Amino acid sequence: MLTVHHPRIAALVALVWFLGIRVVSMTPLTGDEPHYLVLAQSLLTDQDLKVGNNYNRGDYLPYYSGELEPHIVGGDDSRIRRYSIHAPGLAAIIAPAFAVAGSWGVITLLAVIAAGATWLVWIAGYALTRSLPAAWFGWSVVTLTAPVALLASMIYPDVVAGGIIVAAVTVSSGRAPQTVGGWFALGLLIGLLPWLHSRFAIPAAAITIVLTLRFWRGVHWRNAVALLTPIVMITASWLTHFRLIYGSFDPRSAYGGRAPMDASNVVNGVTGLLADQEFGLLPNAPVYVVVAAGLLGLLWTRRRLLGELAIIVIPYVLSVSGFGMWWAGYCPPARLLVPVLFASGPVAAVAWSESPRIGRRAAIVLLSLSIAISVLMVFPGRGSLAYNDADGSARWMEWVSKDGRLSSALPSFFRGYPAGTPSSEVRRTFLVTALIWNVPFTLGVLILLRSRRPST
Repeated sequence: MLTVHHPRIAALVALVWFLGIRVVSMTPLTGDEPHYLVLAQSLLTDQDLKVGNNYNRGDYLPYYSGELEPHIVGGDDSRIRRYSIHAPGLAAIIAPAFAVAGSWGVITLLAVIAAGATWLVWIAGYALTRSLPAAWFGWSVVTLTAPVALLASMIYPDVVAGGIIVAAVTVSSGRAPQTVGGWFALGLLIGLLPWLHSRFAIPAAAITIVLTLRFWRGVHWRNAVALLTPIVMITASWLTHFRLIYGSFDPRSAYGGRAPMDASNVVNGVTGLLADQEFGLLPNAPVYVVVAAGLLGLLWTRRRLLGELAIIVIPYVLSVSGFGMWWAGYCPPARLLVPVLFASGPVAAVAWSESPRIGRRAAIVLLSLSIAISVLMVFPGRGSLAYNDADGSARWMEWVSKDGRLSSALPSFFRGYPAGTPSSEVRRTFLVTALIWNVPFTLGVLILLRSRRPST
């Protein structure tokens, strides 16, 4: 019975933490947030996805000060230029909360969803380790640090997608639904992923493959039908949506027939998402290096799960790294990695459970440092230190080191190049600096954690 209450407590603490960050920072709606609300308003008031009239009427003025530049489809076709460039899935989810309580109702709903996702992180971590401290550590890595702590109450689809992905990982960790209805509900969630954003079609397909392969190992075929039926039906409706609006079943039609990614950006994108001081994961939450040790632990104990995680995570990371703007604009760091970071929590729990005492002490130090960085991003500047301008210097580092020495020492993709595409020389300097900083750091942590093959 003791373990039943722990994940509930974890979810409650997460909810208070997420909402507390938003209240303390009082960050106004930024980036794409008001545009998702405009789309939700269009669904509520006009029952359509044509947001041009909503922008023209100024429907956003109650929650956004100033003039809001419309996010509508470009091109010469006047028929489609009234539609939002954003996928309608998130707007449909938040519309009831917006109708009842406005923007703060939406913020609260998304914080609740994020807290529920951390509940699954705890459950999956415990299922893998059977250790309460390990489950709490894995939960803490995801919940208490950037970027999830900063984005959980923001109006973006990434946290919702992260909850769906970690639900699938929980199944792979040994906590599969026990009823046909449970499998059907999971299928509904997986089918929802592309509706949140087209980039989530990649993990949706990967999860479907992973879970379908599991049905060959003793799972009743009724459960398989219950899972796959909503996935197929919702995916068909998603493709039909493009056909009705853009005249083609191809999701790329929303981007003029081209995917918004380029393979030539992948190396820079991957390195930047991991190592850039403004928008990267490790400089802003160094505790995530512990996940590497957990992956080694899975290599020796749960290779099937490791393979499934690779199928789900790697294609997604490579695809978003290919975006021309992999840093996702004006937002907290590593936003595009958030959907798969929830899945890293159970892996961090494995790292904790298999590490010696000195390794756990090192993990606690990294966790404490990462939490401190999140607090710095929120409190001194009321949230402003979490946002950067792609100018080569992280704001929280400038606050800590007034002379700029800390910022100048850490890798930056944008140093010396305030806007646009950095030169090849800047890219090479960034890659070399990132390797110098991150390779020894990662190896050192792996040695301390020393995940090892069980003696059995």
